[in-house]
Amino acid sequence: MTEPVYARKRIMGNLPDILQLLFTGLAVGSIYAIIAVGFTVIFSSTQVVNFAQGEFVMIGALVSYWLVGAEHGPHLPLLLALPLAVLTAMFVGSALGWVLMRPLKDASVTTLIIITVGASMLMHGIASMLWGKDPVSVTAFSKTSGYSLYLPAALTGPDAYPVYIGTQELWVMGLAALIVLLLTFFFNKTMVGKAMRAVSVNRHGARLIGINVSRMVVGAFALSAAIGAIAGAAIAPISMASYGMGTMLGLKGFAAAIVGGLGNFPGSVIAGLLLGIMENFSATYISSQYKDAFAFIILLVVLVISPNGIVALFRRRRARA
Repeated sequence: MTEPVYARKRIMGNLPDILQLLFTGLAVGSIYAIIAVGFTVIFSSTQVVNFAQGEFVMIGALVSYWLVGAEHGPHLPLLLALPLAVLTAMFVGSALGWVLMRPLKDASVTTLIIITVGASMLMHGIASMLWGKDPVSVTAFSKTSGYSLYLPAALTGPDAYPVYIGTQELWVMGLAALIVLLLTFFFNKTMVGKAMRAVSVNRHGARLIGINVSRMVVGAFALSAAIGAIAGAAIAPISMASYGMGTMLGLKGFAAAIVGGLGNFPGSVIAGLLLGIMENFSATYISSQYKDAFAFIILLVVLVISPNGIVALFRRRRARA
């Protein structure tokens, strides 16, 4: 057998593995993308980096668990529990936005970051007291666990196994796409969305033309919290829910937001998906021990090459061309 033919057969034989890793990476990357969009919503409306964003993910996961499957919970239907979990996170997010309103007027960026970090630690501690420190399983959105996709034998050979597509992973990717579409419409086509953007550009000018700045800031935090809670409720049936789940997810979502360009919705989504795919492949083919480090390695590389994110880098190259 000639070398090119052998190489082609080897690649095709690994095609199910590659597609499986790609699909799983897209599902994980969709969660990072949703969290990154939450960071972007806050930054686009207030110029504040909210390091409590990961805790909204935790709230969405644990509240949905308590409402649906907890031993002493109300055991509500999933369709009712999920909106209630999102509303709970929105209430907490609104409270955080209200607390930040006074220092937001004249405080430094460092002060605001410290406040959000303190809020994150507070929510972290409260969650550990309410739900304990052990991970809990959460009910999936669908009863069907997943589907097996059989590839043509001409591509993979007769002994290749199918690619498994989990139903919950499909939910995650679908929710990520829906959130991006709705937010794009909200910020570009609605008066409230445009008002939030105006507050970000010039808070004093927005106040002069009649925009209620306080209401816009609180609304931005509530919207960001809702996005984080949706991410938490969606990922919990896959990875289980715990009081500490939001910390690493929040950091990776922040990395995706920075890599994509903080304040840039398309860039945040693309960066989140790419981080999920690269993390999955690198954990499989390099080492799973360093799985959590890959996102931050990519972040450091991008910051060295283009501090404003990969989208800004592509735009500069296009302008030069």
